[in-house]
Amino acid sequence: MFLSGVFKNDAGERRYKLFRPGNTPPAGQRSLIVVLHGCTQDADDIARGTRFNEAAARSGFVVLYPEQPSTANALKCWNWYLPEHATRGHGEAAIISDLTARTMRDEGISPSRVFLTGISAGGAMAANLAADYPELYSAIAIHSGLPALAAKTQAEALEAMSKGASNAAALGLAAYAAMGSGARVIPALLFHGAADHLVSPLNLRASALQWVVTNATTAHVTIPDPVEIHPADTRLSGLRWSLVNGTTLAESWRIEGVGHAWSGGAAGATYVDPSGPDVTAMILDFFARHTGK
Repeated sequence: MFLSGVFKNDAGERRYKLFRPGNTPPAGQRSLIVVLHGCTQDADDIARGTRFNEAAARSGFVVLYPEQPSTANALKCWNWYLPEHATRGHGEAAIISDLTARTMRDEGISPSRVFLTGISAGGAMAANLAADYPELYSAIAIHSGLPALAAKTQAEALEAMSKGASNAAALGLAAYAAMGSGARVIPALLFHGAADHLVSPLNLRASALQWVVTNATTAHVTIPDPVEIHPADTRLSGLRWSLVNGTTLAESWRIEGVGHAWSGGAAGATYVDPSGPDVTAMILDFFARHTGK
């Protein structure tokens, strides 16, 4: 069932779509993936491009797609760079987090099985939400996005998009501070196309370093050295920073030959590259490995 709805709280209202497969596990064993679309997209478009619904139908998890209207942003971008929308208890951050919490209650989702992903502006907003609401999300995956708290104005956002966010270590400490008393390790999976001309691939390194610093600070450990990952697909080059217990602090993947697009996405949607490695499958594997971390 692919359901449409409207959610409203004190911060405002947004439409959303919810995919509920027919084979969900018992309450308490169900997983939820929250997916944030990029600019000019909507819930149907990103669902079609990422194929999360098809994966959910096979595996039994629930998928939530909050939707940004053109009345909130002319290009339907999430306003990730404005503090009034990107900080805990305010604007779009409050709407998405409260919608997540309500969906958890209504769908019988285990608190250790709630995950967050997004592309571009949706990826940047996802990073903010993980820092703002660490109690909600067990792990995050960001495609073609930016670090949390990377900008506070539109001018700063454009600068970070074109040149890469600066001072990633300081942004890591800022994200840790934003977590407050609820700080916990949020394993972060990061992707960026090497040929991205809309959001600089330099943001891949900045995002990885931010989450390494944030999570290492939270875990009270020294930042570990990264380990290179060598998959069979030579278009991918990866780095992983992990704790000794196997928990990932951050994992970054540079994708050669892919621009500003969801790698391995389905044709017929916007901002997809069907010829690229299957990022959706990699995200689902990562979330499965970090359930309850």
